[in-house]
Amino acid sequence: MILAMDKKKAINILNAQKAKVNDRNHYNDETWVFQTASYIKEFFGEQSPEFSFIGRFTFSALIHSGMSKEQTVYEFQSKKDQAVKYIENCIETINNKGLYKAPKSNFLQNMS
Repeated sequence: MILAMDKKKAINILNAQKAKVNDRNHYNDETWVFQTASYIKEFFGEQSPEFSFIGRFTFSALIHSGMSKEQTVYEFQSKKDQAVKYIENCIETINNKGLYKAPKSNFLQNMS
Protein backbone atom coordinates (compact mmCIF):
# COMPACT_ATOMS: atom_id res chain seq x y z
CA MET A 1 0.00 0.00 0.00
CA ILE A 2 1.32 3.43 -0.96
CA LEU A 3 1.32 5.76 2.02
CA ALA A 4 0.58 9.48 1.87
CA MET A 5 -0.38 9.37 -1.80
CA ASP A 6 -1.55 12.61 -3.30
CA LYS A 7 -2.71 13.54 -6.77
CA LYS A 8 0.60 15.06 -7.76
CA LYS A 9 2.59 11.97 -6.76
CA ALA A 10 0.11 9.65 -8.51
CA ILE A 11 0.32 11.72 -11.71
CA ASN A 12 4.12 11.67 -11.54
CA ILE A 13 4.06 7.88 -11.24
CA LEU A 14 1.70 7.58 -14.22
CA ASN A 15 3.84 9.95 -16.29
CA ALA A 16 6.85 7.75 -15.51
CA GLN A 17 4.90 4.69 -16.71
CA LYS A 18 3.93 6.57 -19.88
CA ALA A 19 7.58 7.53 -20.46
CA LYS A 20 8.53 3.85 -20.27
CA VAL A 21 6.09 3.07 -23.09
CA ASN A 22 7.65 5.75 -25.27
CA ASP A 23 11.26 4.86 -24.37
CA ARG A 24 12.88 2.89 -27.19
CA ASN A 25 15.27 1.31 -24.67
CA HIS A 26 12.51 0.01 -22.41
CA TYR A 27 11.06 -3.37 -23.31
CA ASN A 28 7.29 -3.19 -22.86
CA ASP A 29 6.00 -6.48 -21.52
CA GLU A 30 3.88 -7.94 -18.75
CA THR A 31 6.24 -6.42 -16.15
CA TRP A 32 5.07 -2.95 -17.21
CA VAL A 33 1.45 -4.15 -17.12
CA PHE A 34 1.81 -5.69 -13.62
CA GLN A 35 3.50 -2.61 -12.23
CA THR A 36 0.96 -0.28 -13.80
CA ALA A 37 -1.92 -2.46 -12.55
CA SER A 38 -0.54 -2.25 -9.01
CA TYR A 39 -0.53 1.54 -9.18
CA ILE A 40 -3.97 1.72 -10.80
CA LYS A 41 -5.47 -0.53 -8.12
CA GLU A 42 -4.16 1.87 -5.48
CA PHE A 43 -5.25 5.01 -7.36
CA PHE A 44 -8.73 3.89 -8.51
CA GLY A 45 -9.68 0.79 -6.50
CA GLU A 46 -9.98 -2.85 -7.42
CA GLN A 47 -13.55 -2.52 -8.73
CA SER A 48 -12.81 0.42 -11.04
CA PRO A 49 -13.03 0.26 -14.84
CA GLU A 50 -9.46 1.56 -14.96
CA PHE A 51 -8.20 -1.46 -13.02
CA SER A 52 -10.37 -3.82 -15.06
CA PHE A 53 -8.89 -2.49 -18.30
CA ILE A 54 -5.24 -2.78 -17.27
CA GLY A 55 -5.88 -6.27 -15.94
CA ARG A 56 -6.81 -7.37 -19.46
CA PHE A 57 -4.21 -5.30 -21.33
CA THR A 58 -1.29 -6.89 -23.14
CA PHE A 59 1.37 -5.65 -25.51
CA SER A 60 0.95 -8.81 -27.57
CA ALA A 61 -0.39 -8.34 -31.06
CA LEU A 62 -2.02 -10.77 -33.44
CA ILE A 63 0.50 -11.31 -36.18
CA HIS A 64 0.77 -14.00 -38.79
CA SER A 65 3.32 -15.07 -41.36
CA GLY A 66 1.51 -13.27 -44.18
CA MET A 67 1.84 -9.85 -42.57
CA SER A 68 4.31 -7.36 -43.93
CA LYS A 69 6.94 -5.82 -41.69
CA GLU A 70 5.02 -2.54 -41.83
CA GLN A 71 1.80 -4.24 -40.67
CA THR A 72 3.64 -5.92 -37.80
CA VAL A 73 5.24 -2.64 -36.71
CA TYR A 74 1.83 -0.97 -36.95
CA GLU A 75 0.24 -3.62 -34.70
CA PHE A 76 2.88 -3.17 -32.01
CA GLN A 77 2.78 0.63 -32.27
CA SER A 78 -0.99 0.49 -31.93
CA LYS A 79 -0.60 -1.32 -28.59
CA LYS A 80 1.87 1.32 -27.40
CA ASP A 81 -0.49 4.10 -28.50
CA GLN A 82 -3.33 2.41 -26.62
CA ALA A 83 -1.20 2.23 -23.44
CA VAL A 84 -0.25 5.92 -23.70
CA LYS A 85 -3.89 6.96 -24.24
CA TYR A 86 -4.95 4.83 -21.27
CA ILE A 87 -2.38 6.51 -19.00
CA GLU A 88 -3.44 9.95 -20.25
CA ASN A 89 -7.08 9.12 -19.50
CA CYS A 90 -6.13 7.96 -16.00
CA ILE A 91 -4.28 11.22 -15.37
CA GLU A 92 -7.29 13.21 -16.58
CA THR A 93 -9.58 11.24 -14.28
CA ILE A 94 -7.31 11.85 -11.28
CA ASN A 95 -7.23 15.56 -12.09
CA ASN A 96 -11.03 15.67 -12.28
CA LYS A 97 -12.07 13.23 -9.54
CA GLY A 98 -9.06 12.71 -7.29
CA LEU A 99 -7.79 9.42 -5.92
CA TYR A 100 -9.81 6.47 -4.65
CA LYS A 101 -10.44 6.37 -0.94
CA ALA A 102 -11.50 3.02 0.47
CA PRO A 103 -14.68 3.22 2.54
CA LYS A 104 -13.98 3.17 6.23
CA SER A 105 -15.86 0.70 8.37
CA ASN A 106 -17.01 1.62 11.81
CA PHE A 107 -17.06 -0.42 14.99
CA LEU A 108 -20.65 -1.64 14.51
CA GLN A 109 -19.97 -2.84 10.96
CA ASN A 110 -17.06 -4.90 12.22
CA MET A 111 -19.30 -6.61 14.81
CA SER A 112 -21.64 -8.16 12.23
